[in-house]
Parts: sequence; structure tokens; C-alpha cells
Amino acid sequence: MDKHLRSPEKAPVDVETMDDHNADADCNGIDRISNLPNEVLCHILSFLPTKYAIATSILSTKWKNLFPLIPNLRLRLDDSLIIHPESAAETYLVSFMNFVDRLLNVTLHDVPSIYAFCLICQKFDDGREIAKWVQGALRLNVNRMDLRIRQLRNSNFLFDSLFGCNIVSLNLLLDFADDAPECRFSLPNLKMLSVQYMKFNAVNVLLEGCPVLNI
Repeated sequence: MDKHLRSPEKAPVDVETMDDHNADADCNGIDRISNLPNEVLCHILSFLPTKYAIATSILSTKWKNLFPLIPNLRLRLDDSLIIHPESAAETYLVSFMNFVDRLLNVTLHDVPSIYAFCLICQKFDDGREIAKWVQGALRLNVNRMDLRIRQLRNSNFLFDSLFGCNIVSLNLLLDFADDAPECRFSLPNLKMLSVQYMKFNAVNVLLEGCPVLNI
């Protein structure tokens, strides 16, 4: 055979792998996640920060009312996450107030109970409004409460809102803008308590109002 003769080159073969086929199938516009059962979707939402979990309600009709269905709902409201940090101060505060008001009074209106309520305020400091949100969480039969407020004003309103409530766990991280008021406390079911930045005499009064506190 002539050494200059060569076997004809094979034409390149376009091989479509199974993975490529599946990838095309997933990109054809089918919303596979929304087709999952509500129980699975609620479980997924339970791992998201409150801000993002609520935002999914605009995705489609299927997602619109899922957030209130999350079992053992844990609310975590952080004003630094919900509001754009570069917003004007007035816009920032009003927007945050409207968000929390609507969440507690409209979105969760028919929810019988929530497991935990965590409020973190770096800029919002009005104890009167915060007291309303605490009362809103208490109406939802919240089990655990975590309040972290920087430069809290009108703190007496906040403490009054907690009087006689049935929560079993309370974390207070309160940096007072004014003098902490002399308040009475009655937390008959409270078993776990964590306190920071409160004056010693205020802590003593608080402890006196917690008869079943675990020590």
C-alpha cells in the first residue's frame, strides 16, 4: 500500500449527552420549583431571611400566600436589611414602619401562632412604635422574643407592652438613649432570660417578675 495513502478522516460527531439534554429541558420555561407541594415550598422558605421569604410572594399566584403557611414561623426583622442603607432618613424609617405594620397586621392576620420574633433596629429607635410591634407579635402567640435596639427612646412603652405576656424566652439587648424607666415586670411563664446593657436595679426588678425562671 502506498505509504502516502491515508485512511479517510472521520467526520466529527456531535454527541449530545444526557446531561445536555436535561439541561435543555430545564431551560425550556418550565417552573419546576413552583410545581413542588406547598409543604416543600414552605420548608424552603423557612430557611430564608424574613425579607426574602416575603418577597417570593410576587413570583406568581402559587407563591402569593405561602409565607403565612410556614410552620413554626420565625420572624427576623432587621432594619439594615429591609431598607436600602443609602435611603434618606425619613424614607428609611417610614418604609420600615410600613413594612412591619403590614406584616403583623395584614400578612399574618389569620396566623394562629408564630414561634419566634426577633427585632433588630440599628436606626429605628422609637419605643412607642416598637411596643406596637411587640404587641402584634404577642397577639400571634409568639413563644420566643429577641429585641436588639440601639439608642432606644421612650423605653417605658416597650416595657409596658411586655407586662403580663406569656413568652417563655426573652433576649433583651437594649442600648438606652434616655434613662431606663423604673418599671414593673410580670412574665409568669418566662423560663429563659438574657439581658445586656440594663442597669443593675432594673435587672433585679425584672427578675422579681419572673417566678419560673430557670437559673
